[in-house]
Amino acid sequence: MTRELVRRFVPLPRVVKRASTAVPSTAAFVGVALLTHSPVYATPTSTVRDQAVVHFNEGNEAFSRGDTHEAYKQYQTAWELHPTFDIACNLGRAEAELGKLPQAALHLSYCLEHFSSSPQQDLRDARQRYSDLFDTVRTQVSGLKFVVEPNGAAVFVNGANVGTTPLDHEVFVLPGTQVVELKVEGYQDLKREIPAFAGESRSLELRLERLGPALAPGAAPPAAPAAEADGEMRERGASTSDPGVSTRSIALVSGAVLTAAGAGVGLGFYLQGAKLDDEASVLRDRIQTAGAPDPNPCATASTPECTQLADTLDSRNQAWTISTVGFVSMGVFGLGTLATWLWWPAASTSSPSTSSPSAHVLTIVPVVTGQHWGAGISGTL
Repeated sequence: MTRELVRRFVPLPRVVKRASTAVPSTAAFVGVALLTHSPVYATPTSTVRDQAVVHFNEGNEAFSRGDTHEAYKQYQTAWELHPTFDIACNLGRAEAELGKLPQAALHLSYCLEHFSSSPQQDLRDARQRYSDLFDTVRTQVSGLKFVVEPNGAAVFVNGANVGTTPLDHEVFVLPGTQVVELKVEGYQDLKREIPAFAGESRSLELRLERLGPALAPGAAPPAAPAAEADGEMRERGASTSDPGVSTRSIALVSGAVLTAAGAGVGLGFYLQGAKLDDEASVLRDRIQTAGAPDPNPCATASTPECTQLADTLDSRNQAWTISTVGFVSMGVFGLGTLATWLWWPAASTSSPSTSSPSAHVLTIVPVVTGQHWGAGISGTL
């Protein structure tokens, strides 16, 4: 599927023909001539450079006959011997057709960044085609940029070493969860799982914690807080906080909000029930006056006023029932919030004896009956 996408959106021609052909293609000329005369890089020994040219030409021949796998191997060898932009261009295209999208994105990015600045139209057209190919590949991978303290840290992504900081290029990966590891002598190793999405570019700020002084012989290592053991990581524009403090704060705020909501519901429906009770009293007096000889006129005759009185009494009872539930909820959540504030220590002042999950067990049980409501609390301190 990847190969079909690349060919459909970027209809690049076969990039090269044999260097000995009487009329070589433009791509072949770019590949061989620039490889042997590129002034951008430090010139290697002639033997290494000549070997790179041989492998590059063999990759061109393999590509011209449709053997993309062999072309990829030859370009990869040429790149390892003498990395130049023209090798990167052909290597990136071979990787794209083979579905090696992260590697293709890396080499095509290098290709475009160091492409020849010649004004020749053929070269400009070739650069545009490689740019289109890179854009297609880029939508299918995610880019990670690393800003690390200190420098000199080895960066591993999914177990593969991608370089040492500072990294001057993006690390391209397939979408999904990525395991990032940083290692440098004298610092705690850092390991994080990073979500990656297709087409995005994410900048990561990571800081490693320095190891403490060497321990005396036979001394036990001191227990280090989790944040110091794991290091710190911040994405650009985001901040982090201690998980314990954050969870406690959320519990306190949520409890306070639910307590206030319970109080509001209880009070609101209580007032509504009181209003309906007053209306029922007025209706009752009116009915009693109209049927003075009968002490209970609604029991012997059904009138619109009696129906209205019955509906009003039902609404009053329903409002007071909801009010009772609201007040019970207020009490339960209020007591729970108070217990959280008293017995859930903040992370900055906690110790193993006070932060243990089993140090305090508190159970709050709401009690609602026909005439009473409340809450029962049981547990140990």
